Amino acid sequence: TTLSNSLNYNTNSIFFDNGIKTNFEVLLKNINTVGKNNPQYKESPQSELMSAYVYNASLPLMKSAKKTRNTLEPKLSLRFSPHDMKNNSLTERRISINNVYGSNRLGVFESGESLTLGLNFKNEKVSIKDEIKQITDFLDFKLATVLRLNEEKNIPINSTLNKKKSNVFGQLYFRPNNHVSLNYDFSLTENLDVFEYNSLIANFNYKNFNTSFNILEERG
Repeated sequence: TTLSNSLNYNTNSIFFDNGIKTNFEVLLKNINTVGKNNPQYKESPQSELMSAYVYNASLPLMKSAKKTRNTLEPKLSLRFSPHDMKNNSLTERRISINNVYGSNRLGVFESGESLTLGLNFKNEKVSIKDEIKQITDFLDFKLATVLRLNEEKNIPINSTLNKKKSNVFGQLYFRPNNHVSLNYDFSLTENLDVFEYNSLIANFNYKNFNTSFNILEERG
């Protein structure tokens, strides 16, 4: 039996004069457990209070032209939790570019210190129709990786966040016109020599005809 209570506090984003954007997160969780014939929980009631602290910073950059708009955003997320975590090494948890910055990316508090580094680039088309400016996505590319001071044996192995240097997670979205779009997600090993995860989704839409193709390869 488990009973948990969570309290999350997120500050508003602060913009400095040099363009850097920051915010801070404090995560608190109280977990109460009692078990019977369970290898992970004791038979007597147990209560523990865990906390985690996250500092996020980014530098949004934008360059606008008559027909295009480019944005480039370097990002970092520094997190720290002073508490030990239970053994979740065999828990299935896949990390991608969509959840690598999330405060609850593993579903549990991860012990120790880590630094998430990433880069987002977006190219958009700008057009004017009936005196109204229209902006459509053309190319969106994202990369991120996680660095850690020490290896954490209790973090899910398949997430690769247990290592000092995790996989490189990325995503490429390409929309050359209004009818075709490609979305490619990947996870590349720290040595940049093996793709452990590949997902390619192609969408085609023309009038009343809409179809998609999905190719998934997961060897990790």
